[in-house]
Amino acid sequence: MFKVNRLSSYTSVLALTGACLLSGCYFAIPTMVETVNQNKNIAEAEGAALESRTGAIKLFERTDGNQQLNAYARGYNSFMVGQWSLVPSYHVLTTKTMKADGRSSIPYPMVKGLENGISQFKQGLSLNNDEGSELDNEIQEAVTAAEKLLLDEKTSLPYFRNQGYRQDGMLGAKKVLPVLKKDYEQLIAVMDRIGAKLLLLQKHETERLIQVYRSNHNNVAYHAERCLLEAQDLMEFLKQDDIYKKRTSYHYADVQVEELKRSLDSLKTAAENTSQPWNDSKGLGGMYTQLHDLVELYGALKQGQRSVSYNRMMRRYSDAVMHYNAVVDAEQP
Repeated sequence: MFKVNRLSSYTSVLALTGACLLSGCYFAIPTMVETVNQNKNIAEAEGAALESRTGAIKLFERTDGNQQLNAYARGYNSFMVGQWSLVPSYHVLTTKTMKADGRSSIPYPMVKGLENGISQFKQGLSLNNDEGSELDNEIQEAVTAAEKLLLDEKTSLPYFRNQGYRQDGMLGAKKVLPVLKKDYEQLIAVMDRIGAKLLLLQKHETERLIQVYRSNHNNVAYHAERCLLEAQDLMEFLKQDDIYKKRTSYHYADVQVEELKRSLDSLKTAAENTSQPWNDSKGLGGMYTQLHDLVELYGALKQGQRSVSYNRMMRRYSDAVMHYNAVVDAEQP
């Protein structure tokens, strides 16, 4: 079993009157809105910063052996999915906070879901009784990096919340912000490696489930899994080497989109032929709606080849996965 190393406090980067900065002191944290109205600090209203390279991770089939993987998937989603998850917050830090001159209020991002992600990862590590795998080792690395970022966020917050940069002419900010930037970059790097591994495991599990559901004639589950797998394959293809920026590369994506549309139609038909409840805003109905939106956004991506269009598609994919995960959770005995 892995032991999580406690972060040792290190020398304060900046001493302020009545405050500790990056020194291990903890302070009460206001709400995200009180900390910074980040909506006003994103260059484009939606999708300007990609949440994760993989999108959300789908939960694995509920078995004793998959409890650890599901804890890792939940932790990953907590860190990497959502408007104020790790990467969008890093986007605010590097494009807004670090470029501020101190004459007006400086946005100070706080990663939403950081504490929950740490908790989920620790839970997953506690379920491992054997020698750690490469994935386990990277999860441990992520816990250590995330705890350091969390500590540095909390101890730096009073300086920015109380606008200490107005009193010291940005001296403290110039010392603190590079430390925070490094914290972010270390955590993002390991989370990218974790995401790639979880995505591959998810894909293999989905392919297995598709065959099981097909042999059992469970048409709703079969088509739901196919929809998610086809959407995942589409997003992976478009992201590879930023292929969505090359107009000549869209033929294969066009074929994938048509397959996804057929699978979505089949899912809706299969659901209509059962007594299973259907709501377009949640559960499998919510997943269906988000993937339909993804297909519509593909047209905008194809026309403009802009990163923001791809990121909006990835957000729809992530939302679809989260709706699916809600169904999995609801089926938990």
